[in-house]
Amino acid sequence: MILKRFLEVINLLSLDVVAGAMICHSAFLRLPEGKFTHATTSTWLLGIAVFIIYTLDRQLDNLKPEQIATPRHRFHKQYAKVLKLSVALAMLLGIYLLGHITYLTLMVGFGIAFITSIYLVVVSKLSSDSIFQAYKEPVTAFVYASGVCGTAIVQHSRVFSWIDWALAGVFFMIAFQNLLLFSAFEQQKYPQVHSLGSMWGARACRQILYGLFVINLIATSFILWHSTYPYSMGLGTVEIIMSTVLVLITYFELFFVKNDRYRWVGDGIFLIPLFLFILIR
Repeated sequence: MILKRFLEVINLLSLDVVAGAMICHSAFLRLPEGKFTHATTSTWLLGIAVFIIYTLDRQLDNLKPEQIATPRHRFHKQYAKVLKLSVALAMLLGIYLLGHITYLTLMVGFGIAFITSIYLVVVSKLSSDSIFQAYKEPVTAFVYASGVCGTAIVQHSRVFSWIDWALAGVFFMIAFQNLLLFSAFEQQKYPQVHSLGSMWGARACRQILYGLFVINLIATSFILWHSTYPYSMGLGTVEIIMSTVLVLITYFELFFVKNDRYRWVGDGIFLIPLFLFILIR
């Protein structure tokens, strides 16, 4: 029971998402040879940023009187004071770490932070039943993928090849596939919430999710065919596995909808690159 509650808190705090972002960022830092030659400061900064963004997003949602009381939002409301203090401390730590990254990485980070700030301000002004709430999924996927891939790419001294950029593009598609999947499942429990899931409907969401998987499969197959680095091929294979897991969740909907299994497994796919670090050194 203690372990189960601990894991629930980790999930409610989105710390599994934070860990996934850091692991995936490390994976892109190692391109293309698989060698880890860069400082880890940007990885820690990314984790801090993801925690701050996800926590602030929930806190801003809870300011709206019409916000649906999901378990995640109830948790963030119950522990609002502690979480606000945690965000403040995380910001202070983040400011300190900013002095330990390269100028280009800093500029890219500021660009992503600017886009994220606009997103948070706009979302905070929208009512929970606004149709524009439906665009949270693609915007979040873009910010997440930019933070994971963009800040890794700019740290390389060499010019990134089209294969590396293609791997980053597929990662964005996987992030969007993940968020659309969550939106489709949550729409069934909370049909009054405005999201892509409610706007497109369950059937259309399933078709789009299958379509995203096919696109990812074709793109990664093309990458594997042309790549000459074992590590790049390994990362492409990992991305195929990640996208496949998401499409399996879509197909076996009745199983994964129980006890929010879809969320546990869906967030867990971003931990899969850990195996890549073990297998390819």
